[in-house]
Order: sequence, then C-alpha cells, then structure tokens
Amino acid sequence: MRFFIVLCTIIFSLPTFAYNASAGKNNTKKLNIQALSLQKSYLQTIDCRDSKRLSNLLQASLKETDNLATKGNNASVFEEIIMNNPSCFIQAVNALPSKVCRQIESQFIHETFFYPRDEIKAALSSSQHYDKSCLAG
Repeated sequence: MRFFIVLCTIIFSLPTFAYNASAGKNNTKKLNIQALSLQKSYLQTIDCRDSKRLSNLLQASLKETDNLATKGNNASVFEEIIMNNPSCFIQAVNALPSKVCRQIESQFIHETFFYPRDEIKAALSSSQHYDKSCLAG
C-alpha cells in the first residue's frame, strides 16, 4: 500500500516538476537575451566608427561632474573604453578642443574610479596615437 501511495505521489508530481523545469528554462532564456542585448549596447558604445559620438559624450560628461553618481557612471564607461580600446578614446579626445581635453584628463584620468590610475595611463600610452594626443603633454 505504501508503495502505491509513493508511486501515485511521484506520478502526480511529474507534470508540476516538468512545468517548473520548463519555466526555469524560459526565464533563463529571457535573462540571457536581456544580458546579450545589454552587452551589444555596451559594445556599440566602445565601437569607434563614430568617434564624434564619444567626443560628444565626453564633453557632456563635464557638465555632470558635481553629481558623484553620474560622474561614476560616466567614468565606468570611459575607463572600460580606455582599457579595452584606448585608441578609440584617444581619437575621441583629439576631436575636442584642447581646454576640454585637459578637463577630461583632470576629471577622468587623474581621478579614476574603477581602475588604478597607472593602469589607465599605461593603456592610453599603449595606443599608437598617444604621442600626438593632448593627453601626452
């Protein structure tokens, strides 16, 4: 009799188990798609085919330096670009006026948030166009 009760319990719980397992797969799939979408958006920010976009972002970020949270968000993007694609950052900074370039340097290169300053400077100096940039001085 016990065997029959255990067997019935297992049989009747299988559809619930199968439903929960498939629901978990769907949630994982949705999360993966969302994560991939965010990664794609992030990589488009790093893509330097349109350095003018990054130059505009750099210039606009100088207006937000008093708000520490906003400055930190901007710094996270800039530091990742510097570490992963320093020539893109150099190209964008070179498109800015010299005075704005100096402000970017003081706000986001001398005062880093996530990477040590030495690593940021080493990444920038690894770019072949660094010597011709306003940051080299």
